[in-house]
Amino acid sequence: MNVKRKVPKLMSSRCNRNLPCEQCSRSKTELCTYLTDDDSLAEGFGHSRVTSRMTPPRLPAAGSTSRSHSTAPHETSDQISILNSQDTRPAARVPTSGFALPTLSASDPISRFPTHSFPVKDSAISPDIGQTLTLDVDFYTAPKALNTGATSSSTAYDESAVVRGIFSKTRFFGQSHWMNSIYQFSQVYEVIQKFELDETSEARTVYDKCKGLARAIKAQEIAKQPPIADILDHVPPRNIAEPLVQAYLQTFESIFRILHVPSFLRDFNNHWVNPSSSGPDFIIKLLLVMSIGSIFSPDRNISASNYSSASRWIYTAQSWLNSPFEKGRINISGIQIYCLLLLARQANGVEGDLVWISAGSLLRAAMHIGLHIGPSRLAGVTFFNQEIRRRLWATVLEIVVQSSMDAGGLPLVPIQDIDYEPPSNIDDEQLEDANEDIATTHVKPLKEYTMTSVQIALMKSYPLRLEIAQYLNNFRSKPLYEKTLHLASRLSSFCRDSYILFNSFPTNMPHPTPFQVNMLDLLSYRFLLALHHPFAIKAKANPTLYFSRKVSIEVAVSLLSRSPQSSDDNYTHLKITGTGLFRDVPVIAISTICEELIHQLEEEKSSFMPVSSSFSRQDLRKIIEEYVNLLDMRIKHRETNIRGHILFSCVLEHINAIQTGLPVNQSIAAALKRSLDQCYGTLKARAKACEIDTPSDTQPDNILGMNGAHDWLFDDEMDAGTDFDPWLS
Repeated sequence: MNVKRKVPKLMSSRCNRNLPCEQCSRSKTELCTYLTDDDSLAEGFGHSRVTSRMTPPRLPAAGSTSRSHSTAPHETSDQISILNSQDTRPAARVPTSGFALPTLSASDPISRFPTHSFPVKDSAISPDIGQTLTLDVDFYTAPKALNTGATSSSTAYDESAVVRGIFSKTRFFGQSHWMNSIYQFSQVYEVIQKFELDETSEARTVYDKCKGLARAIKAQEIAKQPPIADILDHVPPRNIAEPLVQAYLQTFESIFRILHVPSFLRDFNNHWVNPSSSGPDFIIKLLLVMSIGSIFSPDRNISASNYSSASRWIYTAQSWLNSPFEKGRINISGIQIYCLLLLARQANGVEGDLVWISAGSLLRAAMHIGLHIGPSRLAGVTFFNQEIRRRLWATVLEIVVQSSMDAGGLPLVPIQDIDYEPPSNIDDEQLEDANEDIATTHVKPLKEYTMTSVQIALMKSYPLRLEIAQYLNNFRSKPLYEKTLHLASRLSSFCRDSYILFNSFPTNMPHPTPFQVNMLDLLSYRFLLALHHPFAIKAKANPTLYFSRKVSIEVAVSLLSRSPQSSDDNYTHLKITGTGLFRDVPVIAISTICEELIHQLEEEKSSFMPVSSSFSRQDLRKIIEEYVNLLDMRIKHRETNIRGHILFSCVLEHINAIQTGLPVNQSIAAALKRSLDQCYGTLKARAKACEIDTPSDTQPDNILGMNGAHDWLFDDEMDAGTDFDPWLS
């Protein structure tokens, strides 16, 4: 029977806090538990009280004998410790080019993923609304490999592994979630929290007014979605619909292949001849296509009425999918509609943060109709239908893996049990002339550009990106730095090949647009940044990890400087309106740049010579300023959450204060007030345009959200209670 002991008085027992400790080793106790002197850890999940007095236990020395322990589910909170991976050994040689792999052993302290620790409130931790539980902690038990002399594997896991992730607002987020990128700005958080604790401060008053306006705007948007019996009544006149359809086809359809364009356009033209002949499947597709196209419409008027139309089309499609008789929608057309719906939700910021949940239903529905089986294995399927199935399956897989990275969740794709046949490099017009000999007559070599070129490039790297998503978000895994570098090297090779290919297309022939190139980089490079960013943070204290710091800043700059910061640019416009990956990846990238610039400035204070960098500080500062402007544009158009603008305005002022020598805390406080005033003015103007009365009484809330730093970027929609449950669950 396991015996748990409370910590004895140090004067009498002298617990050395090893694992297992000296006293437990002598008594051969199965479970060694150290409790703080004023707390007892209750049985069961979510009842431990974490205090700042807890100190990291010392790991058993390599080669020492230690008893193997198994941790029962109800005992997971009995031993909580924080990994501090600072290493005092001489720095290894830093790679200067290429993706060389340093020689690392499995037992190397730096070969473990760095874990991040957030402050936790003194109340009992529970996965409940308003509580945040950080699980970036080690449940230390003696490694099982020590008993057998086995070498730890980069892919093996057991119950002694680190649990990495965050519980927030009842949800669990893994390593790839953006929350893991923003905790470094502790000095900024301290200043903001001083204001939020003072309910009489001017900043707190302005923030509460902003929250009241945001809730009123969001409530009106939801209230403007009245049910309409006939979905035909949602279709606007042709002079409005046609530009929206063309805008979609020139942007998203060339990235996520869903429709056969000639067939869709024929149905579109026939609809205006005889609207009653159009089936509900086509009408729903048309509404979703227009909702995405409205973002890229040549008419850049993003008024509240236009956004209301796009969101109404999305709600209509969701209601149609959630209605009874869904069995008849488990077909190619139904999967097309569901793919369009999930993309439209992210592009328009309508419950885009919950797409990973719905993507699970999409994956199961696609497998239910056999899309996971390579069409070449199926007898009697025409080449046309084979290509439609390949394209649609590739889109389903892309949505699943991207949404898993957004949510910090597992992709849940059975890697070994599905086929990855890439689509053929063929234009839709030639695909219509399908016959058995088309492969030798119409399929083009990869060096010739088609509307499927981007999808083919993404599909080539998909198995690797899927492995990376699984590797990052498996909460029980023991990732090694050596494997991280290996995965990053392989992905960099794919990215390099795609870059060479897409720059080789002649400009006087069909070639990719800047939007397509930017999207390809976004969908690929985010995995590279997610791999290196955790180690880049630790590189400040451990020079052997400098390579990750170098790659992280290069990728972050690349992602944020791909296109001009102008509303006339399609890619920038998507970052203004979108959620999910269109918002979260830039957050991780800008956090990386801010962390790097602050570290350079602080590092120079203690250095006798200037700190070198691949990018000038002026360039990095300009990127941060442009991002703050982007956040301002998001609030002007569709965003109601002001916390991102507050945070990065304060971080930018933190950088200014370090450079100019001004008092840092005072500068951050001034930036906080300016940001709040600016956001309040913007929201007030939006409310006036929507004929919303300014709320006179608002309920106080935290400036950084209900749970402090963790939730500052959450959309208000995540608490609105809108029903976007999976339609095939």
